[in-house]
Amino acid sequence: MLIIENIMLALNGLRSNKMRTFLTMLGIIIGICAVITIMTLGQSVTNKFTDSMQSIGASNVTVMIQQKADEDEDGDAAQGMMFMAAENQKVPTENDYITDDMLSSLRENYDSEMLGIALSETVGTGKAEKGKLYTNVTVMGINGDYFLSNAPAVLSGRMLTADELGGDRRIAVVSDNNLFGGKNGNAIGETLEVTVGDSFYEYTIVGVYQYEQNVYMMNFGSEKDINTNVYIPIGTAQAATHSTAGYTMATV
Repeated sequence: MLIIENIMLALNGLRSNKMRTFLTMLGIIIGICAVITIMTLGQSVTNKFTDSMQSIGASNVTVMIQQKADEDEDGDAAQGMMFMAAENQKVPTENDYITDDMLSSLRENYDSEMLGIALSETVGTGKAEKGKLYTNVTVMGINGDYFLSNAPAVLSGRMLTADELGGDRRIAVVSDNNLFGGKNGNAIGETLEVTVGDSFYEYTIVGVYQYEQNVYMMNFGSEKDINTNVYIPIGTAQAATHSTAGYTMATV
């Protein structure tokens, strides 16, 4: 009975002070809406920032083999980034490469904590030529997990399939921002001719992806001076670089 009497007393108070009741309710409504709006905006900004960071690989851990820095006169290794002449670079031995056993161990120990292991093997940077025209490209071999964190939009054709990544399949996926990307027609089925150093390679184009310029690697030259990636099967890249002992780079 006491609870019912208190409820009736409260209702009578609300009826007798309608303006105060209205203002109180209005304040509560505005407060709730403000909190919801701030939380929504905050979550949207967080999601946008997270997506931007993930697009540049902020959630990835990259491991690569690199020549050990020379020691100075005091026996301490040189600090910072070193750019060494090609003649000073040592050829990696089989013990230096990232092996399949290492990758299997990572998958076993951290299977629930990682989405995949992206492997890449760079053949080199060169020119894709078409008559007297050319475009700068980097030929890169990739595995099946590579596009889990680096997924470009496919404009035509397709990406590389799992059964094409091994062996020596001469196929490629190119950017739309070069002579062979299909801006002036469908490039699917065309032959891509690439010169890397003293080596010449031919690939059949099976897909075209949309090029997106990295804000951290702005290029203010002409369109043909922009360097885009040509993706080929990692087995094809290893055949070109003769790196059958293992991998030079892995991104988790």
